[in-house]
Amino acid sequence: MGKGRRRGVPKSAVHTLEFKNWLSDDEEEKPRTLIPAPKWKWLKPGIVKGRLYGGCLPSLVQLCGTKYLPDYTGRVLLLELPEGDKPGTPSSLNTARSAMADLRNSGILEKVAGIVVGCPYMYDEKMTAAFEKMLNSQCHDLDIPILAGVDTGHSDPMLTLPLDAMVLLDSEAQEDEQFVILEEVVKT
Repeated sequence: MGKGRRRGVPKSAVHTLEFKNWLSDDEEEKPRTLIPAPKWKWLKPGIVKGRLYGGCLPSLVQLCGTKYLPDYTGRVLLLELPEGDKPGTPSSLNTARSAMADLRNSGILEKVAGIVVGCPYMYDEKMTAAFEKMLNSQCHDLDIPILAGVDTGHSDPMLTLPLDAMVLLDSEAQEDEQFVILEEVVKT
């Protein structure tokens, strides 16, 4: 990246919990209601650099025990929840808990250097608090930074993050420098 002040991953000021059916033939373009986006939250503070790997939690679990499972040693694990069984519905907390337990039992969580967690799809404040409590429970003895509520994955709006890019998590930095992509990922 260029010289000067480093810029962190951008945060959205607003988001929506209204479902947009992308398969609908309805030509009416009705804007969805935007509300203030929740702030990012450090579930565990710390400072770490590592390559960003991961993605949709159920998809990661599907790779466990296969030759396609990447080595997560020293990586910053990106986790996000998809929609539930029906379009426009959240994934259940029990499904997320089970998937996190699978990651724990597979040894992945003990290998990572840090975790970035996307805003859970369609979770309200109460559901998000329960989700974060579950994450803390699954990671209770890990000495790694965990940043939650990032605008990525199935959230709306969603930030596209570059997998395998070197990133920095720093809970002690200024707010706009706590999650930083440390290398150029798009060349023009």
